[in-house]
Amino acid sequence: MFSDRSVTYGDALALARFAGLFAGKRKDYQVRLMSATSFADLRDMPAVLICAYNNEWTTRLTADSRFLFLPAIPQRIGIKDRLNPANLNWTMEWRADWDVPEDYALVSRVFDPTTGNMIVIAAGALQYGTSAAAEFLTGEQWLGEALRSAPAGWQRKNVQFVLRTKVLKKTAGPPEVLATHVWDYTTSRPR
Repeated sequence: MFSDRSVTYGDALALARFAGLFAGKRKDYQVRLMSATSFADLRDMPAVLICAYNNEWTTRLTADSRFLFLPAIPQRIGIKDRLNPANLNWTMEWRADWDVPEDYALVSRVFDPTTGNMIVIAAGALQYGTSAAAEFLTGEQWLGEALRSAPAGWQRKNVQFVLRTKVLKKTAGPPEVLATHVWDYTTSRPR
C-alpha cells in the first residue's frame, strides 16, 4: 500500500519485487493506496505494507511492537527500540535532498489481533531502507540467513528485523540485519 503522494524510486522497486514474488508463486494480489485501504480491507486478507512515514497503517500496526519508527520529529527519523528508548543508533538526521550515507528499515511479520490477519511490513525511514527491506524479504539469501539464527519455533511467532543499508549515489546497498525480535502471537506488548 502506498499513500496518495508521489511514489519514490525505492518504494516502486519494493512494489516491483513483491509483485514479481507473488506472480512467480501464482498468488493473486492487489495494489492499493494507503488512503484507499480501509480497516475492513485489512480484515479481509493478509497484507504487505510498504513505506513508513507516509503509511498510516504501518504506524498504527507497529505502535505496540518492540521496534517502531521514531515519531517524525524535526531533523531526526529512524527506528527506536521500545526496550532501550535512549538508543538512537538506528536514527539519522533528516535531509531534504535525501543524500544520506545509510538508511534503516523495519521488517515485521506479525499476526495482528485487531485485523485477525498476518501483516508483513517492509518499511525504511527513507526510500533506500524500503528498497532494502523488500530485497531482504524477496531474496532467499538475506531472509534465510537471518532466520538460521532465529529461535526454534519462529514460524509460529511474530518476527521483527531492524536492517541497515549503505547508500551510494542515492542507491541502496544490500540489507544488513542489526537486530531481531521474536515473540508469541498472543503477546501484544514486547518483552
